[in-house]
Amino acid sequence: MSLRLKIISLTGFIVLLTAIYVVSFWLPKSLQISEDNLVDATQKELSIVAEGLITPLLQNQLATIHESLDALRTEFPEWVSLELYDQKGDLVYPLMKTEQREGKYYRSLSRAIKIRNSNLATIAVTVDLGPQLQIFQKQTNELFGLLAVGLILGLAGIIGFIDFYIRKPVHELAHAAEELAKENYSVNLPKVKNDEIGRLINKFSIMRSGIQYSAEKLLQSEQQLRDFGASASDWYWEMDENLRFSYFSDSFTGVTGVSQDYLLGKTRQESGNPGIEPERWQNHLDILADHQPFRNFIHPRTQADGSVVWLSINGKPVFDPDGSFRGYRGTGLDVTEVKNTENELVQAKTEAEDANKAKSEFLSSMSHELRTPMNAILGFTQMLELNSEEPLSETQQSCVKHIMTGGVHLLGLIDQVLDLAKIETGKLNISFEEVRLDEVYQECKTLIDRSAADRGIRIESDLGVANSINADYTRFKQVLLNFLSNSVKYNSDGGLIRLACESAPEGMLRISVSDTGPGIPKEDQAGLFEPFNRLGREASEIEGTGIGLTITKQLVEAMNGRIGFESDVGKGSTFWVEFPEMENTLASYEDGGVALKQDEPLDHQPLEAKVLYVEDNPANRQLMEVVIDKISGVTLICAPDAELGISMAEDQKPDLILMDINLPGMDGIAAKKVLDGMDATKNIPVIAISAAAMENDVKRGAEAGFKTYLTKPFDVQNLVEVIKKELVASSSASGM
Repeated sequence: MSLRLKIISLTGFIVLLTAIYVVSFWLPKSLQISEDNLVDATQKELSIVAEGLITPLLQNQLATIHESLDALRTEFPEWVSLELYDQKGDLVYPLMKTEQREGKYYRSLSRAIKIRNSNLATIAVTVDLGPQLQIFQKQTNELFGLLAVGLILGLAGIIGFIDFYIRKPVHELAHAAEELAKENYSVNLPKVKNDEIGRLINKFSIMRSGIQYSAEKLLQSEQQLRDFGASASDWYWEMDENLRFSYFSDSFTGVTGVSQDYLLGKTRQESGNPGIEPERWQNHLDILADHQPFRNFIHPRTQADGSVVWLSINGKPVFDPDGSFRGYRGTGLDVTEVKNTENELVQAKTEAEDANKAKSEFLSSMSHELRTPMNAILGFTQMLELNSEEPLSETQQSCVKHIMTGGVHLLGLIDQVLDLAKIETGKLNISFEEVRLDEVYQECKTLIDRSAADRGIRIESDLGVANSINADYTRFKQVLLNFLSNSVKYNSDGGLIRLACESAPEGMLRISVSDTGPGIPKEDQAGLFEPFNRLGREASEIEGTGIGLTITKQLVEAMNGRIGFESDVGKGSTFWVEFPEMENTLASYEDGGVALKQDEPLDHQPLEAKVLYVEDNPANRQLMEVVIDKISGVTLICAPDAELGISMAEDQKPDLILMDINLPGMDGIAAKKVLDGMDATKNIPVIAISAAAMENDVKRGAEAGFKTYLTKPFDVQNLVEVIKKELVASSSASGM
């Protein structure tokens, strides 16, 4: 229904309701009001007449009464009857009873005439209201007609006004909107007036201009996007709400080798698995079904020539403002080169890991092979030094000292190379704990005191018992020992070494070691921490490997510390490290920080014991025979392999077993498990003595349950103390 027809219908409905209201309610109501007003007027006249008859009635002046009432009949012709009754109810006027008359608008009224509550008479009248009501009704009908005509004319005017000023502009505006929807931006708009419709038209015109501008920009952007898509290595794609491909940019076919026409209108599932694992393919389909975004979905595509390209796909779901799913938009990228590079990196990583593994195995093997003969060299050398029964001559002592010095240097070189290898392969284990600086210093000082004293070098320290850091105890000791050793080696004769400790920023504690040596020239300082770089000291008499500071720097950084140095030529050098400071929580100290608790001395009472040594190397067996021969009351028996060693242990039940690890056939760890499983041998303590000195080797030994794990080459005096300690403990446990 048109707007005009709606307005006419609404107007007719209003006129009809008005007519029904007037006819059904207003006219009857008005007539009733007029009738009531006429009755009220008659009642008032009767009241006046009654007042005027009181005196004649009291004086019984009947003639006067009749004259007055006749005059009323003449004055009020609508009174069709007028009667007066005395107090007894007898008719006083007229002389004869009036014939009763009836009519539609006849109304009978009466009024009692009283004086002092005494009823003198009653006057009754019948009034014909018809003529007056007809006059009123005629006037009312004329008024209603005029109102109806005015209402119709007014509504017609309103209809015309609305039709001209509202319906017509709205119709033209609707037509313009339809044309706008067809992207026709040139359609004429209604004339703008200074009213609400005019402002609406003006706003519509502004909106049309904005839409036209946006549409032009959108076309430009779309063309730019298509141009980019055609020239870029990436491509763009779209899916509709049914997950069917609806668009591919021009570069798609060139990159993938797949025709756009082959995929357009198909779902991802219908296009087929491109060649990935079924689980990953199904997961991708599930993501699409759930309308979830995805990134970097990588899969291969085999081209017509058999070559494989790797594609990376990104997709984003598109929704209407009401949340309705509209499809997907996404991009694609050829990542074949990246994938090939990644495969090459994986292969290179695998090769590097294999190389590192081979390197570790080689170093472990070399460590074992070097330590085994070193054990014999240093062991027999120590026995020569300690042999009080056959003292060496001065020349022999000098030779033995050179052998020991060279052996210890070679052993240190082996240890440093192994440490560097472990750091480079990431196998260095760090265990953080509270480390007391004074304890570490005392241990390191014991190791360098002799070499410092030989050159007259004094060592001073202000490390107090309250200074503690958070670090690995063993590794920090290695760092501090390297600083102190270098301060001795590169110091001047009669020089000074000073240790200092002070707070540093960020809660760190700085530990510095200063010497009074010749210092390091500025041109050499840049290579100080490079491995195997001795800064031109290779030809000097000072021993060194050139990797000590390299290892030290890496150890410090592995413990979250900092390292640095200052050096002045001719004045000396200062090397420092910084570690997180900790509040000292160890036991109390007395007498300047010396710990009260000391290890209990060994019971040096004579021993009567038998020791079994399982070792395949004859030189090491011979060395152990010399060592054990120096322990009074202890007898040594030897076995060249684990199988014979187990048999001898079961038969002869030794008090202690010394076990090599790398044995022909069954190794020492397997032999330990066999000994632990036999009733005759499970309680015999076993000490491991092995050239397998790598960290994992020591860990395996601890897990196997050895009482102690000694590495070759061993210190003879330390070995003797360990053997005595275990024999004393074993003797006490057995009640001997």
